[in-house]
Amino acid sequence: MNDEESILQRAKELAPWHFDFELPQGRHTKDFNDPNHPDPDKRGVGTLDPNHLRNFFRQYYPTGLAGKELLDVGCNAGAYCFIAGELGAKRAVGFDVRKHWIDQAEFIHQALYHHLTNVSFQIAHVETFLQGFGRTDIVIFKGVFYHLPDPINVLLQLCNMTREVIFVNTESDLTVPEHCLSYKPESTTRVMSGVDGLAWWPGGPAALRPILEHAGFEAKVPIWNRDPATGRGRFTIIGKRKGAAPAK
Repeated sequence: MNDEESILQRAKELAPWHFDFELPQGRHTKDFNDPNHPDPDKRGVGTLDPNHLRNFFRQYYPTGLAGKELLDVGCNAGAYCFIAGELGAKRAVGFDVRKHWIDQAEFIHQALYHHLTNVSFQIAHVETFLQGFGRTDIVIFKGVFYHLPDPINVLLQLCNMTREVIFVNTESDLTVPEHCLSYKPESTTRVMSGVDGLAWWPGGPAALRPILEHAGFEAKVPIWNRDPATGRGRFTIIGKRKGAAPAK
């Protein structure tokens, strides 16, 4: 088995994938997702092209990330850290509570991005990890808020450790007022769920904007997609710390 075949075989073993990475021989990680996976906790995993986040980096850091430190909370397979590493970040750290995703991140790091020495990953629960991390320039808090039993406390901690910009993306519950949180029980074993069994969905950006503003950020909502038929939405809110030096 040659190196390319070994990479493809390992990618198959590590399925399902949420991030769609390009692999040798024209293959992609999404090719190995099985809707009929024998483990029901590994079914129904949608895939995402991580390059969509490059628009965020281009807007807030048009000349790249040289000298910047980035933290990706709930990093999944690490794609945003790899993008930050390629853009010259001094350090890009990702962590996730599930070993499944960190195994993928470490495999992709070795197979596709072994030249990036500024990227690292850990397995950790968010509340444990944040106790000793310190401060960072950029925080990516994407797809995690609505999996946590105490998301407001976590968001406040992340704001306090962010020097410049925090990127938040979350599902929202359109059946409650925009400024409220809605209780959502969820599986503790499904790979795309949290691990606590208790989660809260915001009604919309109005539930999070005051938190960012209280912590000293100017908050913008570039995206809020809503589907009234299902009662679900998803929005991005980006906080830029007041007084932070503008990107050059």
